[in-house]
Amino acid sequence: MTDGAERYDCHRGHGPYAGVSAFLGRVAADRPRLAARHAVELHAIAPQLDPAARPAAEEEPIRFHPARRTACLAYGAAELVAAWAGTLRRPVTVRFDHVAGADETTAELLDALARRLGPAPVRLDLRDDGAPDPAPDERTPQALRRALGDSLARGYYHHAARVARRGRAAVTPTATCGTGGRSPPAWPPPWRL
Repeated sequence: MTDGAERYDCHRGHGPYAGVSAFLGRVAADRPRLAARHAVELHAIAPQLDPAARPAAEEEPIRFHPARRTACLAYGAAELVAAWAGTLRRPVTVRFDHVAGADETTAELLDALARRLGPAPVRLDLRDDGAPDPAPDERTPQALRRALGDSLARGYYHHAARVARRGRAAVTPTATCGTGGRSPPAWPPPWRL
């Protein structure tokens, strides 16, 4: 890590654990032995760190409530960062952008980090601004289907709902045929989401 502020984009458009997964990847690269003790949390939050990872759809389904699971992952990741902070020789500032637009998993982990770190030499700079929002999602319907399956298999239901809405918008024609010139009604109705 450098003396300057490390910057990570937490916008929900980047998926579950956006920004924090890249930060944890940097921590794991900096202290691999320490990271090995938190392999479960690291591989769940940042699957790209696990060379043996299979797509989530091929794994066993989650056997306990996702809210409890994400809380445990957040706590374990916060413990990893706190242990890493104890090895630093000088203070480090880590900047997270788009915190107000972060996915629920990202917000939960950032909250756990803020509570756990306290006066540690790691300073969290949580900002609602940053680079412009991510570009519109232009993935193919097949790629969106895979992303949806991955989110469901991992238990990230809020993210799965957002991916499903993007997928529906991508494959739904915008024609007004049969509606008397009006746009078709939104489906599913908002109360069913």
